[in-house]
Amino acid sequence: MPPEPSLQQLQVRPPRAPWRGTLILAATVFVLSTGTSAWAASAWAGDMRAPRLTLLGAGKRLSVLVTAGDARLLIAAGDDPVAFANALERARRMTTRRLDVALVTGLGRDEPVSSHVQGDDRVRYVASLAPHAGGAAASASLPVLDAPSMIRLGEDVTVTVEVVTTGTDGEDPQLGWRAIIRRGDTTVVVLSDGEDASKFSNLGPISALVLIGGHSEEAVDAVDARAVAVSAETVSGRQLRQEVGPTLDHPVWAVLVHPGEGVRLDFLTGGLSLPSESSQLLGTPSVGNQAARAAFARSNSPLTCESSSGSVSTSRPVSAIDFATEMVLA
Repeated sequence: MPPEPSLQQLQVRPPRAPWRGTLILAATVFVLSTGTSAWAASAWAGDMRAPRLTLLGAGKRLSVLVTAGDARLLIAAGDDPVAFANALERARRMTTRRLDVALVTGLGRDEPVSSHVQGDDRVRYVASLAPHAGGAAASASLPVLDAPSMIRLGEDVTVTVEVVTTGTDGEDPQLGWRAIIRRGDTTVVVLSDGEDASKFSNLGPISALVLIGGHSEEAVDAVDARAVAVSAETVSGRQLRQEVGPTLDHPVWAVLVHPGEGVRLDFLTGGLSLPSESSQLLGTPSVGNQAARAAFARSNSPLTCESSSGSVSTSRPVSAIDFATEMVLA
């Protein structure tokens, strides 16, 4: 007689559930995607906390996003809301959409972007830099930021807003404004238009001048800046080289911002970083100038505009200004 099968030989494993492998795979994918999303969100938040200016191409004019720590301030201008929205989308991250303060110009030519900003429910507070001009219907209901005003972002970045009368249009005064952005000894000036530059007090040497509008030649003549940023729709690189370059007594870096583009200017210790792909050197040709062009063309690293420590100051010390409004964005 054949031997009886042992108990071990009679054991039969139950069939494996067909959904078990799918469930394990789904759980694995969920864990990995959740971890990746958390890592990306943390990285994006850290990136947005770095002190910087992002220049936003908004048609023939520029907007400026200032970030430092958890604070975010937008100076909104431009005649192309689609280009502005695309540039702002590139500057913000999926998990960092909030804007604390948006300042619109109050000018009719900037009304398309102004209306877009006012319709953004992620903006906590919107104000106008000046009383609205004719045709700026959407800005008419906005509060006007009292000038001069200081807005503090994070621990070491300040934005000082000043407004001056530049002329009259009939019975209505024409106003110009500037925003002085400081971090340590590094100063960046955002100016309403190049023609308004001579209407303000002289700040001495600054790291960069950002022109919201045009008239770059007048601005560079009135402001001693190591870099100037303009809209590529307003002036071309060739125009800057031919019209502005020969008038300079020292090299100046020009940053061209195209519609829909976001160009980052990062604050560094003692200076400002400019993107090499958007910058070109202006100035009278010389051996040193040509060497700087060649060295910069070979380098993939960002350019650093050094601050003029000790000589960067206003005609009125900031501590002596009687600010109409002081705002802290934590």
